[in-house]
Amino acid sequence: GAAVEVCVGEQVYDVAWYPLMSSYDRSTSCFLETARDHPVHLRDAFDGSIRCSYAPHDRMDELSVAMSVAFSADGQRVICGSKKTLRIFDAARPGSAHTHFATVDKRYKRNGLQGIVSTLHDDPSGSGLCAAGCTSNAVAVYDKNGELVCSMAPPRPGTGVTKVMFAPSGSCVFSASRRGNALHCWDLRNPALGPLMSFARDADTNQRIAFDVHVSGARVVSGCKSGKALLYSLASGDLEASVSCHADTLSSVSFHPLLPVLATGSGHRYFGMGDEEGDGSPCADVGSSAMSAASIEYEGLLNSIACWRFVTQ
Repeated sequence: GAAVEVCVGEQVYDVAWYPLMSSYDRSTSCFLETARDHPVHLRDAFDGSIRCSYAPHDRMDELSVAMSVAFSADGQRVICGSKKTLRIFDAARPGSAHTHFATVDKRYKRNGLQGIVSTLHDDPSGSGLCAAGCTSNAVAVYDKNGELVCSMAPPRPGTGVTKVMFAPSGSCVFSASRRGNALHCWDLRNPALGPLMSFARDADTNQRIAFDVHVSGARVVSGCKSGKALLYSLASGDLEASVSCHADTLSSVSFHPLLPVLATGSGHRYFGMGDEEGDGSPCADVGSSAMSAASIEYEGLLNSIACWRFVTQ
């Protein structure tokens, strides 16, 4: 079973580990979580208890729920994303005191993020830049003062950016969109030229399908709807490996920062097509049969986590 199980009480929007986390130092073993109608909580990773809370409020002094959260690379700031707004807290000062910035360029209303900020990532190289993606299928990069550095529009199709991530060097940003069958890499030195590279993946689904960039900056791995882990070389853009890891959608992937280990997670939500009470109609019978067959075939196999050892040449 799980080492720690936290009951939040509402739908969880996002979580983020403390970037300097070490299991040997309990004071650093913590993570952020944000849920519907709740402030952002900093929780202990050993028992799930709340250490402190960050409560973003709007001009009417009402709680502005964060749809995405992230730590700065040094762990000193908590960054929260909501509709057209970024809110930044001092990690050492929980409460409601914070600074906020509009994600839309004040001079040129076309630039920036027009929708809900759905994903955030701070530059691990320490430049102070923060990448953000939104539900209007746009990506933008902001400096630590909230000024817009650049914005990018991922090629269609795509119905909202689900994840953004800096390369370890900080020179590139990766983005993935819901129902988008490609992972895009943007060169921040000239983002107007469009994606520097694109990596194909089978992701024509409404659920989020994650990706991860290796700490060396040499490879990127992505999940896909068919349950495969796709490993691409960032030097050549070629597919190095395609491994069938799960019998269902591979929605989560993560490289170990020190060891040659890859963690994967799978799961997909299934719906019955018929009436629950069963009115005798063909549609209800077909739906019930399909749901029963799916439950029997995939019981215990859908929502699973696995660790894989990989060897690079």
